Amino acid sequence: MNFINAILIMVIILLIYLALIKIYMTLFIMTGLSRQKARFQVVSLITGVGFTTSESEIITFDKRRRNIALAAMVTGMIFNVVIIGLLINIFVSLNTQQAEESLVVVILIISIAVALLLISKIPPVNRGINALIEWLAKKIFKLDSRYNVLTLLDNYGKEAIVEVLFNKIPDFMEDKSLAEIALKAKYNINVMMVKRKNRVLEINKDTIIQKGDLVLVFGSRQVIHNLFSPANGTAYATALKIGSQNTIHYIDNYGQDAMAEIECHTVPDILRNKPLCETVIRSKYFITVLKIKRFNTSITVNKDTIIRDGDVIIAIGPHANIHTLFTTPKQSDAEETNTDEPSLKEEAASENKEVK
Repeated sequence: MNFINAILIMVIILLIYLALIKIYMTLFIMTGLSRQKARFQVVSLITGVGFTTSESEIITFDKRRRNIALAAMVTGMIFNVVIIGLLINIFVSLNTQQAEESLVVVILIISIAVALLLISKIPPVNRGINALIEWLAKKIFKLDSRYNVLTLLDNYGKEAIVEVLFNKIPDFMEDKSLAEIALKAKYNINVMMVKRKNRVLEINKDTIIQKGDLVLVFGSRQVIHNLFSPANGTAYATALKIGSQNTIHYIDNYGQDAMAEIECHTVPDILRNKPLCETVIRSKYFITVLKIKRFNTSITVNKDTIIRDGDVIIAIGPHANIHTLFTTPKQSDAEETNTDEPSLKEEAASENKEVK
């Protein structure tokens, strides 16, 4: 390969390299990243440097971003190898006389490349390029502006601050106030800010999230992703409502006591929104909560723990009491009737005698 051909190919490869950076930047911006973060992530991915573990959370949080990142890494590796090979070829084939003779052609090639870059910066041309990239993105990476955009802002263990751009309101939130949705009570998600048309709203229980709103939330990363990400939200929220009847699986028996795993779809009224220390689960029902699993994550049980809909509970106590407490739809109604009946502890003892 002669000197001029090597330079020409080198310039073409560099133009393609810059075009790839532009393409991947636009793709990341479509998923909710800011322009600054998108540029840093793309340069890091394509060059293979500077992509730290902490920063990578922004990419790994979203499946679409992971696909884009994978494509960027593969193409970046290929072009890096090609560019290094061309540079070596140029230096090997270079001699002083040939360089002097080819100087005009080299300058012309570089000038054309710079002119193309400047033309691409003209606003109408830039908008056209972005539109083309967005069209290709929808076809190849399945990026669609109808989907909500989740941007991970910061991590705190398994919890995170996430910015959600609502391009589509999930069915369970449609025309409902924050009080009706009960994100805090049901999913332990705090709404920190709602921005609508570049104006920050004052949040209260009557606030209704609308299409186009930018909402800042804090809670479990996985729960936020399941609720608000494309195609997941409605199904996930509905899953917690399916069947108000709790499911009890008995793990082991200890005389009249038993250890049970309780899929608590509906928290009994006397336990709802109360820390364990303020309930009668121990004093009246003699039930000890050993473990709670929430959204596939084990949480520490203490006196301030509140049982929520959807929790999976490991508890030990009288077999009859566990059954009575967690299978009665409205415990308050049960307490108002038959006040002269024997205590639950006595019921458990008598039931155990009958079994024997």
